[in-house]
Amino acid sequence: MVDTAIAAGVRALYDMRVQSLIVDPGGAVVGVLARQYGTEVTIRARRGVVLATGSFAYNASLIKLDACALYSPVKIASLVDPAVKGTKVALERHHLFPRAHLEETGIRELKKINQIANFAPVEWPENIRIGKKQPSAYVPPLDAAISAEKRTELYFWHALPHLWWEMPY
Repeated sequence: MVDTAIAAGVRALYDMRVQSLIVDPGGAVVGVLARQYGTEVTIRARRGVVLATGSFAYNASLIKLDACALYSPVKIASLVDPAVKGTKVALERHHLFPRAHLEETGIRELKKINQIANFAPVEWPENIRIGKKQPSAYVPPLDAAISAEKRTELYFWHALPHLWWEMPY
């Protein structure tokens, strides 16, 4: 679907959190106000706006499994509870191999950076602490802080192989 849209001239943007639609005086949607990696972005549209979400099925399956966020004791279900309000979204999609790290290694194509296998849900403070560090720098301390039983459980839930951070991207 994305390839067909791009071939038709549509610009696909990823990792955007829509804050609001921009509507003209006649009621037509002419753009989007969004946030991308903490930066506010205004996107104007000439012929329309298409909104799509990703990873819902993944989160749903993790909720069904009663899974925790990666390297966290907190259940996914409690982090996505709509009744819980805060100044920041509690659960973020984390690039296991952070985007900035991949770009530094020469990988710049968004399709490669944003492939589903490179995402895991984490609590936002952990995502901020990780920043652009490569996995071999940020994972070992997190991994050492949990029990072998919890590690096995987390890696099962998030489909991560043993010592995944030592694997090449």
